[in-house]
Amino acid sequence: MTTALRFRAPDLAALTSVTERLAATAAEYDRTSAFPEKGILAAHEAGLLTATVAERYGGPGLAVAATARILHALGEGDPSVALIAAMSLTVHHRQAVRPHWPEELYGQVLTAAAQRPVLLNHVRVEPELGSPARGGLPATVARRTATGWSLTGRKRFATGVEGLDWLLVWATTDEPTPRVGTFAVPGTAAGIEITHRWDHLGLRASGSHDIALHEVEIPAVNVVDIAAHGPGAEQDNRAGAKLHLPLAALYLGVARAAQRAFHRFARERIPANLGHPVARTERFRRAAGEIALRLDSAEQLVFGGAERVDAADDTYTPELALGARILADRNAVEAVGLAVRLLGNPGLSRDNPLERHFRDVQCAPVHAPQEDVALLMVGSRALEGPPMTVTRLGTADALLTALGRDLPGDALLTGPEATAPYSADRSGSRPDGEPLAVVRATNAEHVRTTLRHAHALRVPVVPRGAGTGLSGGANAGTGTVVLDLSRMKRILDLDPHDQIAVVEPGVVTSELDRAASEFGLRYVPDPASAAISTVGGNIATNAGGLRCAKYGVTRDAVLGLDVVLADGTPIRTGRRTVKGVTGYDLTGLFTGSEGTLGVITAATVRLRPLPESTATVAAYFPSFAEGAEAVSALTAARLEPSMAELVDGPVLGAVDDAQGTDLRARGGALLLLQCDGRAAAAEAELAVRLLRERATSVETTADPAEADRLLTARRLALPALERLGRVLIEDIAVPRSRLAEAVRAIDAAAERHDVRIFTFAHAADGNLHPILVLDPDVPGIPDAAWRAAGDIFTAALRLGGTLTGEHGVGTLKRRWLADELGPEQHALQQRVKAAFDPHHILNPGKAL
Repeated sequence: MTTALRFRAPDLAALTSVTERLAATAAEYDRTSAFPEKGILAAHEAGLLTATVAERYGGPGLAVAATARILHALGEGDPSVALIAAMSLTVHHRQAVRPHWPEELYGQVLTAAAQRPVLLNHVRVEPELGSPARGGLPATVARRTATGWSLTGRKRFATGVEGLDWLLVWATTDEPTPRVGTFAVPGTAAGIEITHRWDHLGLRASGSHDIALHEVEIPAVNVVDIAAHGPGAEQDNRAGAKLHLPLAALYLGVARAAQRAFHRFARERIPANLGHPVARTERFRRAAGEIALRLDSAEQLVFGGAERVDAADDTYTPELALGARILADRNAVEAVGLAVRLLGNPGLSRDNPLERHFRDVQCAPVHAPQEDVALLMVGSRALEGPPMTVTRLGTADALLTALGRDLPGDALLTGPEATAPYSADRSGSRPDGEPLAVVRATNAEHVRTTLRHAHALRVPVVPRGAGTGLSGGANAGTGTVVLDLSRMKRILDLDPHDQIAVVEPGVVTSELDRAASEFGLRYVPDPASAAISTVGGNIATNAGGLRCAKYGVTRDAVLGLDVVLADGTPIRTGRRTVKGVTGYDLTGLFTGSEGTLGVITAATVRLRPLPESTATVAAYFPSFAEGAEAVSALTAARLEPSMAELVDGPVLGAVDDAQGTDLRARGGALLLLQCDGRAAAAEAELAVRLLRERATSVETTADPAEADRLLTARRLALPALERLGRVLIEDIAVPRSRLAEAVRAIDAAAERHDVRIFTFAHAADGNLHPILVLDPDVPGIPDAAWRAAGDIFTAALRLGGTLTGEHGVGTLKRRWLADELGPEQHALQQRVKAAFDPHHILNPGKAL
């Protein structure tokens, strides 16, 4: 970027005058906690706020040593002003070292900064995450919009937020493969809510309040930095270590102000029984010497280190910089504390500036990375090991060592060849990379062990059943641990009298149904994947299926759950009784939570009697829309079939190609209807009368074998489509009366974006599955497919429907989630997630 702007270089020799100007208002700002506007203006007028703007942008291009001198002077005058200024200086310095801002956007910042104070700050800390220096990724969500991004989330300790021109918000995108980025948000943007919670001991005027972002809209160009979601996107404490030297200098400035106050008191205080100033006493002189020694040596460490950084001294490591900051902070705190202890009560009197300096300097060790984290890094270096951050220590070696020690040998899989098969589900989307490890649990203790270690080390865990999910909910990328539950497949109890079963999560759905049938019962939830999907996976997505119009979805069959929480704590929810309303319905909350709140290790489910009779009807129609209109007519006639499956012509053609049948030649759509119970025959007869008015042909049977033959087309639909290419499976639901309108919207989206879309539906409950078939040789998901999917989701919401009827949100639908939930409910659900999983290790990037 070329610019005609010219920022004057600050006169470092005249910093004393700026210090005095800030000191004149510091006490009043500390008393009121008001934003220090006069101090910020003084820093701007002295050219200090833009001192680190690179020369190529017309700035002075001052480096680390000069920045340390500036912050030392500001800290001596008013550390609240210094801290706010430090944030802007750091942003400009990083842009100078590694340009990463969009040129046009950074040009806007500099144009304004040439005229008035412009303040910038990174906003990273979150209520649940805590300090990013300890690992973890943000829960704040950046959702793609037609023109850019929409941000929703909560942040803590946003220094200077009342005066910030730009908030650099750290957030996770809602893309199918999430990324983590820094988004430039104007301080005046609509949707920013400031909560005035900053009421701290020191730096009271820094205004480090909390903020909430409610669907804050920014243009696409406002992405400052972005990277793949995963451990690599976490804060790198080594990379920014050398910039902590100026921060240490700030608090040494506070200590120098305290030293001056101490000297003034010592020279002016003349006790009557002494007859001369206390400065002449040995006690005060020894203390003055101790204070001077501590501050002089600390400044040599800090300023000497900063000069080595500017000289590009390769031997000056990040660990040395962090060590210098630790010692400088300790010396500053101890020097001021020594002065207060020597003065006694006068040192803690509010009319003595030493009291304010004492409070302010206590903030020095609070800044991330805190001392324990920094010492861990310094110690690793001292022991001649590879340089390590907390994140690197916590993701791979430590976890694998712990799991290898505490799990059976065959339970842990590592290495890309072994873990790659567990990286994706059946949705057609794939994450970046392969999982770090796979734990093949065979009992609940394995689950507890895995989560206990992963929680302690902040490693993301992806629960997995059979991997038959259709929304990307079980996708597991780089740095994750897959918790495979498919080997937990015991039916623990089947009670025909109470009509319940207790099963482990890996039990295949059809196997439970078969076991129940031996007692004249059945497990009613009947997803099309029943022969391969597991009960645990069905519960995680609240799966529906073919029979849910009459019998409900999976949640209606689940009475209770055994769940392991994120930290390894086991709980039991629900009951074995048909009724029960004690406490909140946590069973219902866990059902459909997609593994983001806890990991299910057992389920108590309801069984139902097998129907006395079943009648099956097959009807063909000229088109899918006409079949949908026929289903609406059945609903209007108050007919309640146990199943009503509608399959379009292109799907029938795909089944023909796969099975050698001739279904497509018989019509443009097939409706499969089942009625069950004592009145099955009468209900089927009514259905036939209604359908014959609209269908080209209708046939019926009460023979179970013939019914299975008719149902084959529906159950083989997805496998037949998977032969044609890579499938992207959608899952909208609309009011049953608007089913035909939804079908026409799907057809229009396919034509508009030139995308092949095949559709079948659980028509009796308005649940449609538009299947986008993509070229398997094209990586990723083409933009045309995303646009078609977006049109389909928009149509579903317009018709009063939902983004997902039974497959879950996973990764594929996250970008549209806020459109359905709205900002208030979305934020509430994120708080629920944080209550169960405060470190966001359970299936991160899914569902919300």
